[in-house]
Amino acid sequence: MLYPEHKPKGERDSSITDSYSSPSKGNEFITTFKQDIQGHKKGLNKEEKQNLKDAVKSIYSPRRLADGEAMMCEIQGAQEDFVRRWEMCFREYPDILTEPKNNDKLLIFIDRASRYLQNVKKRLNSDGNQKS
Repeated sequence: MLYPEHKPKGERDSSITDSYSSPSKGNEFITTFKQDIQGHKKGLNKEEKQNLKDAVKSIYSPRRLADGEAMMCEIQGAQEDFVRRWEMCFREYPDILTEPKNNDKLLIFIDRASRYLQNVKKRLNSDGNQKS
């Protein structure tokens, strides 16, 4: 016996193989079910439309220009990423901390990061004193 998809096209039962054919008596349930899940010919009443509009409006907040306060989350995220990435490296490659050949390179990176953060700290203090 040949499966429907292996029969010549003319001999296939189109109600089985053609999902786009017009519904026969046996396919009415499937068609009705498809229409129900797709919201076929179903509109929202006025109250539902207003509720939907209100829900969408509540999601959005008016745009504002970015300022330092708004960008603090970016600074915090960068600091957390820095720590997470370094800790991941130390966890995955413990020899970074234990092998003497890695010590010099790691100390260079630590010194660079420390110098950068110290410079930022100085800028913070000098800018803070000027505004006071």
